[in-house]
Amino acid sequence: MSRDIVIHIGDEPTEIYFVVSGILRSYYINISGDDKTQLFINENSFYANEYFLDMEPSKCCVEALEDCTVLVVEWRDLVHLLESNVYCMKAYIKALEYSIRYKIGRENSFLLKSATERYLDFKRKYVHLEKRVNQSYIASYLGITPVSLSRIRRTIKDEN
Repeated sequence: MSRDIVIHIGDEPTEIYFVVSGILRSYYINISGDDKTQLFINENSFYANEYFLDMEPSKCCVEALEDCTVLVVEWRDLVHLLESNVYCMKAYIKALEYSIRYKIGRENSFLLKSATERYLDFKRKYVHLEKRVNQSYIASYLGITPVSLSRIRRTIKDEN
């Protein structure tokens, strides 16, 4: 499944994904044709395309960065399960709370932190990803160029 596209731009999102093993990357393609990494979905993480809430075609792509094992649940089946099982509903609410915290934290990071601080945060939060993910994807995730990421990494290495 490595390098396979899981969700294409224009797909009708109807599924929730749970990554058992491997890494997925969600990204957008801007007007210049550059891809911009939204997030990495690693082991033991859920992913749902935000466009399924309004049943709009997806504006992002999701690809497998390495061989993955992914569990897939249809949204309508999940809704039925949530309506009939309070424990599943509680777990779903926890997942939503985590997603909200993640989105707010990421937005605050871009508004309040330097590129170096964002990189150091990435290294702390995603220790295992740096060696498994292409550096250009990490740079894109941080909102910087690969050259800037290389400079930041070199500066940090020189300071230590």
